[in-house]
Amino acid sequence: MVKWKILNGIAFFLLWAAITGSHYDILYPGPFAIGALLKLVAWQAFLLLYSALLLLAWTFSFIFWNKSSVQTVFFKTVFILQVIATITMVISGVSILNKKRNELSELLSDTKLQAAHDIQVDSVRFISYGLPLPDSNYIRRDSIMAKYGIYHTPICIIDPISETRDLYYERLTQNHLDKRNGKNWRMKMQKELELYK
Repeated sequence: MVKWKILNGIAFFLLWAAITGSHYDILYPGPFAIGALLKLVAWQAFLLLYSALLLLAWTFSFIFWNKSSVQTVFFKTVFILQVIATITMVISGVSILNKKRNELSELLSDTKLQAAHDIQVDSVRFISYGLPLPDSNYIRRDSIMAKYGIYHTPICIIDPISETRDLYYERLTQNHLDKRNGKNWRMKMQKELELYK
């Protein structure tokens, strides 16, 4: 009996780790941060799932007990259900993560092509997050940026994959803009833009 209690404790910890780790796809391609993952897990749902698992094990223990005690069948059933749930969570998490990796790889490949095209036509995107509030100086600011070979693209949705893509795009186009506009061009453009805030 003690052996099954220890095995169930280990299985519970592994199930908890699998559920927590399976949420990494939300943070990908960011770092694997346990603290951030713990905040993402819906613990009420986990406890509800675990309660259902215990209820199912309790039901099985009354249905399938024969020569063993109900308690022994219960602990064995809980262990088996935890192992099945853990394997399911690991497979699901790895599958989703691989899908995200493929999506990011394809996105970066498309970004490289887009950056090459934008450099060729001398119109590099400047990405900002959040929608700007149009005002009377909006067109003036856009024309200043156009003078430096940049057009403004506001983006509403920010996720780790989009951020990675945008940083990659900026890195790909940086040399072109430095050659085109000369040294310290960003500071010059910023000073011009501040006149129309």
